[in-house]
Amino acid sequence: MDIPLSEAKAAVRNQFQRNAQVKDPRVVDMLVEKGYMDLEETLLQHKQRSHLQRTFTGYIEPKGANRKRVLRGATIDEQFARGY
Repeated sequence: MDIPLSEAKAAVRNQFQRNAQVKDPRVVDMLVEKGYMDLEETLLQHKQRSHLQRTFTGYIEPKGANRKRVLRGATIDEQFARGY
């Protein structure tokens, strides 16, 4: 993926900050284990490109059925971009 290193680091930092309020040690241990599992799946290339892009917020904005919806007056490039 062609994401700048600074943006990748910011996305990972954001994941930590989203869970900063968690104080229960059991939940913290579970989140750490989940982080290790995500890292291992990424390194072993079990995740597809779209899974990684979801981690980096802002790279895939539309969700669900809106992802493939083409707006009126969309250019051909916009129509093809929605089809991935």
